[in-house]
Amino acid sequence: MQVWIVTGGIGCGKSTVVEVLARRLEAAGCRLFSADLAVHEELTKATTRERILKLVGLDVLSENGQIDRARLRAMALGENALRKQLEQILHPLVRQQFADLVTDSRRTLGAGGTLLAEIPLFHESDDLYPCDLSIMVAASGVTQIQRICASRAIAPAEAKAFIQAQLPISFKIERSNTVIWNDGSRAVLEDHTTLLAAMREAA
Repeated sequence: MQVWIVTGGIGCGKSTVVEVLARRLEAAGCRLFSADLAVHEELTKATTRERILKLVGLDVLSENGQIDRARLRAMALGENALRKQLEQILHPLVRQQFADLVTDSRRTLGAGGTLLAEIPLFHESDDLYPCDLSIMVAASGVTQIQRICASRAIAPAEAKAFIQAQLPISFKIERSNTVIWNDGSRAVLEDHTTLLAAMREAA
């Protein structure tokens, strides 16, 4: 089994790459991991919820008493110290979920199987997610802002703040095994991703 990690900047197309790869690699055995979904799951757990509420207060709660992820992101966006504290709570929990899935997948998937993990903050995590291949999905800053504004209905200034909260694209490109540049259409992105899947199928 191989572990492939898909990472990249916000608005670069990571989820599309994972979707195409999963479809192509399904026949040989493929399992998925999403760091974002892992965070969502952790935020529903009572112990994690209590730790976060002690840190940020009750204003982060939605009407149903659950942690509102959008509010939490907004609180942390311009507060580096708070963001670091939240990461110290959530990142170890997400890494443990990942490690557990890797262990289970090594038992259940054959040699030709692949665990695809979408981890936006892979490089920000000091490479604490062991993998066989790291795939960077990249795009220009202009394209990122356009996509973020369209998908989240926010102003360009706020979209730029999201981008600036992450490591520079150039830094991530240098530290990745392979790069898929996604400034074009979905069809072009799918073509590039299909070529990558073909390499795995031929291995």
